[in-house]
Amino acid sequence: VWAGQEENKHLKAPVLLTGESGTDFELVARYFHQESMPWVELSKIEQLIDMPLELLQKANNGVLYFANIDQYSRKGQQGLLFLLSKLSRFNVRLLCSCEKSVQQMLIDPNIDPRLLEILSKVVVDKTLHDLA
Repeated sequence: VWAGQEENKHLKAPVLLTGESGTDFELVARYFHQESMPWVELSKIEQLIDMPLELLQKANNGVLYFANIDQYSRKGQQGLLFLLSKLSRFNVRLLCSCEKSVQQMLIDPNIDPRLLEILSKVVVDKTLHDLA
């Protein structure tokens, strides 16, 4: 168990995983997942833009994991904002990862500040030595 993360493990709030390049974010994300629950990863950004409700249905009562959200287009970020508004209806936990810190994303003009406001409530910053 990573120090200080046991309390976050059982929260329903979305989690933003940040860390340096090379961090195994999926490994960290799976810490927040219970084996008996569905695990759904975004394979193509088009799924988020065109079929967000289908993603939620697949992950119903489980976890959605989105990697590299700092690289999403504005349309992808809008899809993610829409999805965030529907999480509780489907009882889905959202885990997102990126290689930028919250501070870096705050000054990035390509990141929607509304998205960052929601996702920055529970942030887990992992560096490679934390995972060793």
